Amino acid sequence: MWIEQNNNGTFKAVERYTDILTGKQKKVSITISKNTAKSRKEAQAALSRKIAQKQTKKVAPKNLSLEDLITEHRLYQQNNVRPSTRRRDYYNGNTFMDIFGKDTLVSKMTASSIRKALMVSGRAPSTCNELIERFKTLLRWGYDNDLIDDISYLSKIKPFRIEQTHREKIEDKYLESDEAVRLLAAMDVTYWKDLTAFLIKSGLRPGEALDLSYTDIDIENRYIHVTSTWDSNNKLSGPPKTSASDRDVYIQDDFLPLCKKLKSQALTFYLTSRCNLVFQDNGKRLTYAAYRKYLGNYTERVVGRRLTPHAMRHTHTSLLAENGVSLDVIVRRLGHEDSKITKRIYLHVTKKMKERDNEAIRQIHVI
Repeated sequence: MWIEQNNNGTFKAVERYTDILTGKQKKVSITISKNTAKSRKEAQAALSRKIAQKQTKKVAPKNLSLEDLITEHRLYQQNNVRPSTRRRDYYNGNTFMDIFGKDTLVSKMTASSIRKALMVSGRAPSTCNELIERFKTLLRWGYDNDLIDDISYLSKIKPFRIEQTHREKIEDKYLESDEAVRLLAAMDVTYWKDLTAFLIKSGLRPGEALDLSYTDIDIENRYIHVTSTWDSNNKLSGPPKTSASDRDVYIQDDFLPLCKKLKSQALTFYLTSRCNLVFQDNGKRLTYAAYRKYLGNYTERVVGRRLTPHAMRHTHTSLLAENGVSLDVIVRRLGHEDSKITKRIYLHVTKKMKERDNEAIRQIHVI
């Protein structure tokens, strides 16, 4: 690479390359505002990407740094993912650069180097396991977009072993049926109580419930139409999380009275406040942060552990499993494409039911 000065005071970074199809020498260039070591380094990386894009056969740049990869990923996400996903991945990117080093060459990374960097980062094993999955997703994106040549080592990156503490047990991710009854009986704010019961009986994500309008509750055909979700971080309504999340959720018999009440109530609110939301307080949308705080305080007081709003969705899974509903039906109802935690809860509950049944039969004398 060499630098040429333009008449307007800016600079041009130029690189020569050999076209792999024709064998001819070609040049690419970009304009930079300053001729400094940092700008030359950035220009070199940008030129490498430009050359790779121009080649008939894509060639991943060998000097692609982790920062370069994350920058490219962020540019892609600008118009291709939801704001909430973009926000989450932005902070994940910063975390990756902090752990692995922003100047680390992606082509030099290995399963061993990734695990070692995570081990010395001081983060909990469960956090490291989450970061591993996020980082694998980033690397796969880079591979799919011809920025990385080889990711075959990803299968070698195994999750860290987690010693199960009380808070990490699967039982602590949902409410037992008797706990759900006690929690609802103890709640003293009607709209939070209704929202909690709604989540437990429907399995909707909190954001999906908070964005429901009264027209989404179809009493006649007994369906809840889930077509949007509320992004509490960016304060906007958007499409459901995945294509499978755009769905109709059947209103079962024990759920019907609550749905009738909420729809009638929402219609009244609409006539007085012109707000068509099912869950509101005098025409104002209920906030996720306020609900999380309220629910956390009450679950801690009533059942002895602090649960999140999403745990009500997990509670729905456990209650359906207890009633013999198959995993396939539960997954479709929840609008999942894939969920490890849903499968874990289902298997845990069904295993517990089998053990209970065996215990009930164990001492029976048939003859």
